[in-house]
Amino acid sequence: MTFLPTEFRARLRPFLVGDKPWGKGCLGDESLPKMGKFNSEISWRSLLAPRVHLLLSGQHQLMLFRNGQAKESELLPGDMWFFPPGALEHEVFKCDCFYLGLVFHSEYVRLILVNHRENHREDLIRNRKYHHWPEVVPEAVKHQLEILKEISRMPDDAALLRNALESFWRLADHWMAGADFVGATQKGVRKAHSSWLKVLHYLYDYCDLPINRQTASAELGLSPNRIYVLCREFGQKGFQELLEERRIERAKNYLITSELKIESVATLCGYAGAPYFTRAFRKLTGIPPGRWRLQHSKIKNKKAGVRG
Repeated sequence: MTFLPTEFRARLRPFLVGDKPWGKGCLGDESLPKMGKFNSEISWRSLLAPRVHLLLSGQHQLMLFRNGQAKESELLPGDMWFFPPGALEHEVFKCDCFYLGLVFHSEYVRLILVNHRENHREDLIRNRKYHHWPEVVPEAVKHQLEILKEISRMPDDAALLRNALESFWRLADHWMAGADFVGATQKGVRKAHSSWLKVLHYLYDYCDLPINRQTASAELGLSPNRIYVLCREFGQKGFQELLEERRIERAKNYLITSELKIESVATLCGYAGAPYFTRAFRKLTGIPPGRWRLQHSKIKNKKAGVRG
């Protein structure tokens, strides 16, 4: 599904003109859990692209990591949240909520409206509206994202975060107002490529869950055969191969930057257990994850550099 950027701006407008008040800011950081065993009962997501969201109505809950510790945040209309690349988050859908957001992937920008209805969790993805926009991000917006990343690494400062997030949305509105969405659609992406971006985003966002072509088909509105063709045409591989690659890339990040146990890394990357993960990892890299960690550990390399 797609929606016109004018609808996106219409949702934002009441906050910009003061009809609705801005709320507090909320953010995660790039830290990983300071524990050897990860809580496998929570479906954490490791985010690969920076994203900014604004709650429009209802109530929402987020679990996120700050300084290596899990933190729960209760959100009300007007509240905003930012996640840098590498952040861990878990959305808790308990009540009706409606929010918008921008996700900055390397190949495109994703505009998103999420409408969650209580007791209809299975319809969540179907109730999302997307607009994939192959457009160059203005330098002012890039700069504001860098500021938000910097703030995410600093001690909590509620006023600073709120002002930075409000500034971001004002910049985003100015950007949308002057953007040539019609032109971007005409020259940027034919329909097949637009569908491929949906599949690619699904792989990025849900590779830590037990997904396959059938679940992707049901949630993206594309037939399994269509998904197969798109993966072969644009990804040069099958859906499962692309899924494994993203899981293993995510695993490498955990192995390099944390001391999480192998079974915890397996859980975070969507595997049912360490044996399945080890087989998949060895297939793609040629060595088991434990040995790969020893060879590539940033901590080890840093210590070796100090001794040298």
